[in-house]
Amino acid sequence: MNPAGSLNPSPRTLEVETLDSFDRLVAADAVTMQGWHAQSLDLRGREGALETLDVEGAIFLGCTFGQGVEERLRRRGALIFPRLHDHAIGDALEGFMRSDICAGRITVGVMGGHEAQRGTPEFAQAAELGRLLAQTGRMVATGGGPGAMEAANLGAYLSRVPHAEFTAALAGLGAVPGFRPSVSAWAREAAAVVERHPGGTPSLGIPTWFYGHEPPNYFATHIAKYFANAIREAILLELCDGGIIFLPGAAGTVQEIFQDACENYYSAREAVTPMVLVGRQHWEHEYPAWPMLRRLAAGRAMEDRIFLVDSVDEALAVLGG
Repeated sequence: MNPAGSLNPSPRTLEVETLDSFDRLVAADAVTMQGWHAQSLDLRGREGALETLDVEGAIFLGCTFGQGVEERLRRRGALIFPRLHDHAIGDALEGFMRSDICAGRITVGVMGGHEAQRGTPEFAQAAELGRLLAQTGRMVATGGGPGAMEAANLGAYLSRVPHAEFTAALAGLGAVPGFRPSVSAWAREAAAVVERHPGGTPSLGIPTWFYGHEPPNYFATHIAKYFANAIREAILLELCDGGIIFLPGAAGTVQEIFQDACENYYSAREAVTPMVLVGRQHWEHEYPAWPMLRRLAAGRAMEDRIFLVDSVDEALAVLGG
């Protein structure tokens, strides 16, 4: 209790991410490291402090120790892991979202199928959507892969170039429609666009090794690639505070629709984010997600935040852009 008598509990975990933080805690007469998560610290030269502290239950992620120290810590009950990849990616992504690049910008997700080939109307539609979103000041976030995802990141990247140059880039990319049979040729064609237009508008891609055969696209300026697809999906949906636009897709896109719908279904009205499905024929008949989504939304706070449209212009309009 504090002097006023009110409860003031300590946090259950304490993230220790710098040596300065570690040293301050030690100097403040810390006795135990239980609940500490020490991340990426070079603890060589801190052997005395580590020997004094009770380390049982402490977690060390990707830390460096002096000779023999790691084994002694393990014997005393510390948990020591090499750097956990997805944990590190999550930390970096959190920092990016707090950076000046994202300041004042809402994030809109663009989901859609990986099979949309360069040079097709579907690819051009997704690229135009990414371009329009970026031009209205939004941060575009995608699954970071090929197809509609690449197109949306491309559109965002080229949002500041004249429309004629944008359409020329689309036409040029059509020379290599997809990443099969040659990922190298696919990537080289994208690299050529970036070389002609350096310094494009930032956008985010969050791919996963779960789809190991799919390369990340070249136009997402910031990439957070996760091993765990479930974590990746949850984080991607969480970041999209300005809503999500679902272009035509299949299993992966359908999964994302209903994962997002589940979040909105149980949310307070203030936390519901828009869901915009593009393509009436696709979402009513080919993959009839819309009837189920509309049924789920009936009578819920999300009911007036779901939309079915036929064009990217309509999608932007319902988001207020």
